Amino acid sequence: MSDHDGDRDGDLGEGVDGVPGEGSPAGDRAGRHRRPGPTGADQSRSADDAVSLLDEPAVTVEIDEGEWQSILSRLGPAVSDDERTLAGNLVLLLGDGTRRWAVVDEHRIFVVHVADDPREACVVVSPRLIEAWRLVSGGSGVATLRIPHDAGGTASIEGEAGLVMVESRPVPDLPVDEMLAHQRSRARLVHVVDAESFVVASHVARRPPSPDVEDAPVPPMVWLGCEDGTISFDVYWPDLGLSTHAVWSEGPGSASVPLSPDSVAAVAAALEGGELTVAVPEDDGDAVWFEQDGFVAAVMALDPDGQVRREVEEQLAELFGGSVVHRDEDGDYRLSVDGVPVWARLEPTDGVTWLHVFAQVLSGVVDTTELLAELNQLNAATPVAKIVLVDDAVHVQGSLVAETLDPAEISTLYDRVRMVADDLGPALAVRFGGTPVVPVADRRWDQYAQTVVSAELQPGRWTPLNGPSAPEVFPFEGPVYVVTAWNPDGRSQPDGANHEANVRLAAAIAREHLGSCRALGSSRDGSHAEPSFLIWGATVDAAVALGAEFDQEAIFELTDRELVVVGVDSDRRSASPRR
Repeated sequence: MSDHDGDRDGDLGEGVDGVPGEGSPAGDRAGRHRRPGPTGADQSRSADDAVSLLDEPAVTVEIDEGEWQSILSRLGPAVSDDERTLAGNLVLLLGDGTRRWAVVDEHRIFVVHVADDPREACVVVSPRLIEAWRLVSGGSGVATLRIPHDAGGTASIEGEAGLVMVESRPVPDLPVDEMLAHQRSRARLVHVVDAESFVVASHVARRPPSPDVEDAPVPPMVWLGCEDGTISFDVYWPDLGLSTHAVWSEGPGSASVPLSPDSVAAVAAALEGGELTVAVPEDDGDAVWFEQDGFVAAVMALDPDGQVRREVEEQLAELFGGSVVHRDEDGDYRLSVDGVPVWARLEPTDGVTWLHVFAQVLSGVVDTTELLAELNQLNAATPVAKIVLVDDAVHVQGSLVAETLDPAEISTLYDRVRMVADDLGPALAVRFGGTPVVPVADRRWDQYAQTVVSAELQPGRWTPLNGPSAPEVFPFEGPVYVVTAWNPDGRSQPDGANHEANVRLAAAIAREHLGSCRALGSSRDGSHAEPSFLIWGATVDAAVALGAEFDQEAIFELTDRELVVVGVDSDRRSASPRR
C-alpha cells in the first residue's frame, strides 16, 4: 500500500467554523497548557473562556449512538495501543457523498461507512474522543465532534453532559480512497462465506494450544487460503505441528497468503452476521480483501520469511560472526570457515519456515542398492542429521522450524552436520567411488598460493610483484606485506561492505604509522581479485595483527625471492618463488 499524493484543498462545506474572533486563543495557545485542576485566577475562568478554546476553523460532526457503536465495534479492535502512531488513531473521511471512519497503517486499511455526507475532508481523530462519547452525550444520545484544520489546535467532543478536549493531530498524506481503489481493481479469487462461521474458525485457529505458546513473543502467522469451495486458516504451532481450520464457501481457485494473527483477529471482531466476501490475491504484493455491508478491510500479506529471517540472521551472526548474514547467489548462508563447506538456507513451505543446514560430501557417485543400504544404516545411527542421495551427490542435512529457533539448536545441528560431513566423504569414496568435497580451508589455501600481487607503486601505474611478469629486481629493500579486509572469514560479501571494510583497514594502517600503497590480489586467470594494501615498515606480527583485526584467514609476505602465505589464526605457511 504505497502512499500517493492526495488533494487536501477540498471545500469543507457545512459544519466549518469561521476565522477566530478577536481575543480568541487561536494564535495564543497559553491557555490550553495550564495544569489540570484550576486554582487561583484559573477558578475565575467562565464557560465562555472554555468555549473560546474551540473557536477555530474545524470539521464538526454530530455523532449519535449508532455511529458511535459502529466505530467502536468495527474499528476499535484494529486501533493500535500507541496513539503516537498513525495506527493508534482514527481517520475521519468525508468524500464522495459519504462519511466513513478508517484505521490505516502500512499493512492494512479498515473502513466503515456510517452516513451520507456532502463534504470533503480527511482528519485524524484521537480514539480517546470517541471513547468519551458516552461521558459527554448524557441522555441526549448525541455529541458533537470538532477537529480543527491545523495541528496544534484543540480537538473536542461535547454534549449536554460535558466536554473533552485534546490536542489535534497533523493530517498525514493519506490517499485512502486511491489506495482502496487500487486494491479493489487487482485480480483476486473471490469467495463468499458465512461471516459467523469465518469468525469461529479464525478464533479456533488462533487459540494457543498451551500456556507456553500463548506467552511466546511472536505468535505464529496465519495462512489464509482458499480452495474450490473452502476458506481455510493454517497455523503451525511449535512442538505440535500444522493445524488447518476450514469453512465452506462459494468461490473458485486455490491460493494462500500469510497474515498477521492480530489483523485476522481485528477483521473477525469487525464482522456482523450474514455473508462475508473474502478475496484472496493472486499476486503476493496485493492485499486480502474483506467486504461486508458497510465495512471493508484490505490487509497486506506478510513477507512469509521477512521477520523470521531477521531473527534467524541475528542468531547466525551471534554464532558465526557478522559476515555470515550475506547470502550467496543461491540465497544460502555459508556457516563454516574450514572443513567441508556447511551451508544454511531458509525455506517457507506450507505455513512453516524451515532452516535447513546442509553439506555436500561426495559428488559423482553411482546410485546403487549397496550405497542406499549403507546410507540407511548411517541414518539409523544419526538421529539429528540425515544423509541423502541427490542425483549423483551425497548430502548431509538437518532441518529446524525457524520461527521457534534458539542459538543452541542451530549450534547443535551445525556441529552434527559438520562432524558427519568431515568424516563421511573419504570413507564413502573408498567403497563406492566418487569425489570427496575438498575442505574449505584447503581449497582457499591452494587459491592463496596461486595469487598474483600487483601494487600501485606510482600513481596510476600497477606493477606485478610476483609471477612471470614481475620485475627481476625486487623494488623494496626488505619484506613487505599484503593485507585486505575483503571477504572476512573467507565468506563472500557484497562489494559495498567490502569497500567499507577496506576504508577501515586504511585507517588502521595509518593508525600504526606504516607506509602503504594500493595493491590487488588476483587469481592467475584474472577471474577474481581483491583490493588490498601493500605495507612496509612493519613486522610480520604487526601485519598478522592487522589481518586478525579484519577477520582474515591469511596475509601475504613478499621478499625478493618468495611469496609466502602466512596464516593469521594458525601457524600455517606456504612459500613459492616470487618469479
